Amino acid sequence: MLSPDVLPDQQDNSDAEGPTGLLHDGAFVQVIHTPAADPSGARSIVYFDSERSPGAAEAFRSGMIRPGEYHVYEIVPKAPHWYPSREMQEVCALLAARVGSDALAFGVSMGGYGALRYGGAAGCATTLALSPQSDISPSNAGAGSGMFGRHHDPELHAEMAIKPRHLTRHVIVAWDPGDVFDTAQATMIPATDGQFTVSMDHCGHWTGAALVAADGLAPIALAVFAADRLEVARLLRRARRAWPAHLARLSLACTKRGHPEWAFDIASAAIEDHGNQPELDIALASARVSLGKIDEGLQGIERLVVAHPRNQRYWNALVAEYEKLGHDGCVAEVLEIATGQTENFTFCWKLINKLIAMGSFGQARMITELASELWPDRGQQLERTLARLPAMG
Repeated sequence: MLSPDVLPDQQDNSDAEGPTGLLHDGAFVQVIHTPAADPSGARSIVYFDSERSPGAAEAFRSGMIRPGEYHVYEIVPKAPHWYPSREMQEVCALLAARVGSDALAFGVSMGGYGALRYGGAAGCATTLALSPQSDISPSNAGAGSGMFGRHHDPELHAEMAIKPRHLTRHVIVAWDPGDVFDTAQATMIPATDGQFTVSMDHCGHWTGAALVAADGLAPIALAVFAADRLEVARLLRRARRAWPAHLARLSLACTKRGHPEWAFDIASAAIEDHGNQPELDIALASARVSLGKIDEGLQGIERLVVAHPRNQRYWNALVAEYEKLGHDGCVAEVLEIATGQTENFTFCWKLINKLIAMGSFGQARMITELASELWPDRGQQLERTLARLPAMG
């Protein structure tokens, strides 16, 4: 609903910074307008945010959009509702009356879904969606929707599906084809003549983070507004170079595919440019192990584990290296320590299965019985394991 005291076109935003106009405050979303520093001729961006606190201006705080460059209409969900259509009809009517004919709908993840589903109705000509969802129904497990299925509400999401008629004239969708969830969701988006896809390999679900690392939307905005597909693709892929997590993923992929020399060079150069960061340190350690510098590599990960003993990612990285070396005893030892440090059932479950694979059935039984006391909610799963153990012994 609009503010009862001030209509949108009567608000004085000229002297303020950041979010200056609350245009809509409904049950599920807010719409915040931040005008351009020079309103004459400035284009509009309708930014579909991920879940944030009401009143937040994440588009600016994250560095995705620079304040003052554009008229920004930020749609801020109050919870992970995926923009229920019954409220978005009012929101889109409000926006369509305000944005220019060349406006851009833009969003990441849940925001990418919003940009695709409602960008056209909001009056936009072009959509840029990074790692978007298209269906979060738990029944559609084949689309990887289980990741967000807990948020699905049959009533709220009855009209969630993206149809060709919803899409803007130009649509650019970017995602990592190596990410199972992203790929399943993105390939459900209906194909149109104006649609163009960009592969953002080795980014996972976080393609938006790569863009933020490379100074946000600013470097590619002109190409996006012009719907210059090839230039957008080039600039998006180039943006990945500024994101350490992408470089770490790329390094790990090289190691996995039998090119540890490349992996070492990538991780080393990234650390030189960005400093020591955990994901880069893990990638460098993994490359060292594959190059035969085993002690040096393992010690690098062990330092991370010691510094952050409850961080599951670092324990998993150490386990993976011992697995790669075929040191089952070390794997079991690390999993046992990780279970104690993190109190995470997944490590315990991996430990039980590793002990069974090693033929250590007595120890596996002891750990399983202990786990039944510590994680009673896993009782049935553990009881089935106990029932199998005598036959194995």
